[in-house]
Amino acid sequence: MDDGKIFMNRGWLFAPEFSEDMTGQNCSVKMEEVELPHTVALTPFNSFSPASYEKVSAYRKTFKTLEGWQGKRVILTVGAAAHRSDVYLNGNFVGFHACGYTSFSVELTPFLLPCGEENVLCIKVDSRENLEQPPFGFVIDYMTYGGIYRDVYLEVKNSIYIEDVFVTTKKNQFTSCVTLNGFVEGSENDSACMIEQELFEWKNDDALEQSGERSLASVVSGVRGKTTLTSASAAGVRQWNLESPALYLLKTNLLDRDGNIVDSKTVRFGF
Repeated sequence: MDDGKIFMNRGWLFAPEFSEDMTGQNCSVKMEEVELPHTVALTPFNSFSPASYEKVSAYRKTFKTLEGWQGKRVILTVGAAAHRSDVYLNGNFVGFHACGYTSFSVELTPFLLPCGEENVLCIKVDSRENLEQPPFGFVIDYMTYGGIYRDVYLEVKNSIYIEDVFVTTKKNQFTSCVTLNGFVEGSENDSACMIEQELFEWKNDDALEQSGERSLASVVSGVRGKTTLTSASAAGVRQWNLESPALYLLKTNLLDRDGNIVDSKTVRFGF
């Protein structure tokens, strides 16, 4: 586990052809044991046809529902899978993503089995060329290999959590757009949330607890809807350039009405 992430890169089964029974508990198809990252086909150095890696394949994995997940939201994130992904849990279709070069997340909570039981996760990966999804649709001059080629992990979240923090800068000022998932306008939780942010210099390690340094800027803000804009000026920051690529960490905490941290997210950026 890393920063609340439960990585799931080991213990997968793979088949170069997808079938519906791979999505449920009882699968009679023989599948190969693999680890991620993985490609749907090994190709020679040259002289091969793109058809050799254009497949509709399947990745399958089992995992238990844990006791601490009760009352929480369980989010699955796939770092990248080329090129269309359809996600199934225990035979139920969860969601899809159509782009091989961006990450995506889906919520598994409604389809999880009771605590202690084994869930079946299946990701159908279509690596065939499709003009209606990127990077296809125009001229490309590279091979578009298929497979799940970045991390896959679970996150266990509260009913409201930080979905994204997007930072922009101008001189020594930064502005962030904090997006909350699960926020419902007018609900009881609207007044229960606060946002706290601190800015630190990045020292080749994202673990802020090891830095022991004071923050360069801090922000306290109420939640102003699903998205909240914050901004502040930072003291003593260096501009990013090729000779000195200075980077900084913005840690964002979401607080409840009692001041307890219910979620946290750290992003790295440069001025």
